[in-house]
Amino acid sequence: MKEIEEIYNTLAPKDIVKYYLWLFDDSWPKLPEGNEMKDYKKFEQIVTEKRIKALQDIKVKLGIKGLVKLAEQSKEPGIVGAITAEASLANSEERCMFSLLCKKGNRVKFAQGYIRRKALKNGDTWIKEVVDKALLERWDSIKIINLFLAFPQNRWIWNQLEKFKTQIQKEYWERIQPMFFNLPLEDKIYALQRLMYVKRYFTALDTASTFAKEVPPKLIVELLEKAALERSSDDFRIVKPWHIEQLFKVLDQSDEIKKDEIAKLEWLYLHILASVESGRPPKMLHQRLSNDPEFFAEVIKWVYKPKNENNEEAEEDMPQEFKEQRTYLAWKLLHAWKTIPGSDSNGRINYQKLKSWVKKAKKLCEKIDRLESCDTQIGQVLAYSTPDEDGNWPPEEVCRIIDNDEIRSKELENGFIAGVFNKRGVVTKSPFEGGEQERALAKKYREYSNKLAIQFPRTSAILKRIAEFYENEGGREDKKAKRLDIEW
Repeated sequence: MKEIEEIYNTLAPKDIVKYYLWLFDDSWPKLPEGNEMKDYKKFEQIVTEKRIKALQDIKVKLGIKGLVKLAEQSKEPGIVGAITAEASLANSEERCMFSLLCKKGNRVKFAQGYIRRKALKNGDTWIKEVVDKALLERWDSIKIINLFLAFPQNRWIWNQLEKFKTQIQKEYWERIQPMFFNLPLEDKIYALQRLMYVKRYFTALDTASTFAKEVPPKLIVELLEKAALERSSDDFRIVKPWHIEQLFKVLDQSDEIKKDEIAKLEWLYLHILASVESGRPPKMLHQRLSNDPEFFAEVIKWVYKPKNENNEEAEEDMPQEFKEQRTYLAWKLLHAWKTIPGSDSNGRINYQKLKSWVKKAKKLCEKIDRLESCDTQIGQVLAYSTPDEDGNWPPEEVCRIIDNDEIRSKELENGFIAGVFNKRGVVTKSPFEGGEQERALAKKYREYSNKLAIQFPRTSAILKRIAEFYENEGGREDKKAKRLDIEW
């Protein structure tokens, strides 16, 4: 071990800054004696002691400029600053640290690391002294902003910030990286409002989602509206779909927000809520589709062109870009709609309500020359009905619609078949499995078909077509598996 140490010392850099640089290039540096310590705190203590000694050695030989040089070369300049705060600096040396707040890159990170650790150690008294110094000496704006960005995030600090010009406050809120989770609710609300004031709506959404249940529902509504309708100063990619879903779930539980308000917000965020992966579908809009055939007909009009494209329709006073966006969102809404008109929360269907809705929807869509599109969409949603109490599917109420001579159509039947196929979703199987899954589906739909053959012949025929499709598909999968087996 002694020989290895001698070789190590021989090869070590003669420049004292480079000699110690490895300690400040990683938050978890690899020690020569190894990192295999189970006690994290003990390891941290050893690393801190080594770092303090390193800075003491550099400071003795090179002074404060040596520490600046180390920070410039380090991959973790903030750590250099934090360890520097463990030592006592002369007033002139601390002035040097503060002067670095006007710089860029590693220098300012070094100074902020020092200030951050010093503020945590010495508390509000030290912070107040530095703030008073900044006021008295009339520091430059950038210096003040970088100072406050290094301070803890709480209301007392923000009250200190209000002693400075409005522009300084604005730039602080434009740059702050929020860490509000452990603050009192009053402070969190204040901070969210400040972020909204500087139009960082997506940052505010992202932040609010981390403590969504605490945020007042009315503030969530305001935030969702502004993020969707106003130009934000930050990047929309900050916000993940899960964040939006969390905020909507809070609104679902609130008595303060009306369903119509939530439905409007759902429309604004439909591209997220109506996605396949969504954990919170646009249920208010889905309910409206299922309860209001006029709304359904309007959405159909937005998505589909009239059968006779020569029919002249009144031009809407709306930019083409907005029309295209509306078409896309309306399509997403219909594609995600699985709530049968006339059904309750358990999926049980009231036939009279369903029939009334279907007839009215067909009549309205016929007036706008979109009856075929209407029937296709109705057929698709009917495919999402749940089995009855005896396990029969489709339930009788749906069969009565499909077999009803006043309602039935080729488009409705084809839409139903398409809905059945879509329900299956993405299929995963082993390479040599063959058509086992398809044969199981064929068997299921043939059994459904046989049960309905006498009472509901049209529905039975549709189910038979589905069974035959899966039987043929199963055969194709068998052949594919055999080819793979031969090739392998």
